[in-house]
Amino acid sequence: MPIRCRFATSVDAAALTAMMAAMYRHYGLPGAEDEAAVARYVTETMLPAEAAGTCRVALAVDEAAAAPVGFGTMALLLPAPALGAQAYIKDLWVGAAARGRGAGRALIAFLAREAVAKGAVRVDWTAETTNPAAIAAYEAMGAPRVPEKVYFRLTGDDLARWAET
Repeated sequence: MPIRCRFATSVDAAALTAMMAAMYRHYGLPGAEDEAAVARYVTETMLPAEAAGTCRVALAVDEAAAAPVGFGTMALLLPAPALGAQAYIKDLWVGAAARGRGAGRALIAFLAREAVAKGAVRVDWTAETTNPAAIAAYEAMGAPRVPEKVYFRLTGDDLARWAET
């Protein structure tokens, strides 16, 4: 399956909405059942031109079917080593039918090229410990784990409590 990557535009809203809802269902996240809300989030938050300053949305497109099969989101963070930027791939999603066909690798390479063009000196991403297939795929690509990092998160009541301090 020949894969081509490009940045998403408003024309891709429906395809991106469907993939976002599928990703939410896959991870058991709340919100996927309200596809209208997902569509609003995609069109109002992810795709507007002003969002491109903080988050870029890339699509992997199956050229034979002319259809998106995956997406990745990336943000640039400052500061980073060597007075550069750090790119963070927040989500990388490939639909089940396209997994194992190079779409994930193509998305990471596409986002890495964009990161380097924007002055990034590194690209980071995470994988759920409950997703051994993703971990195996990243390791097979030659991406090393970062053993000296521990990932923290504030949500719900904890986030509200911290925000009030």
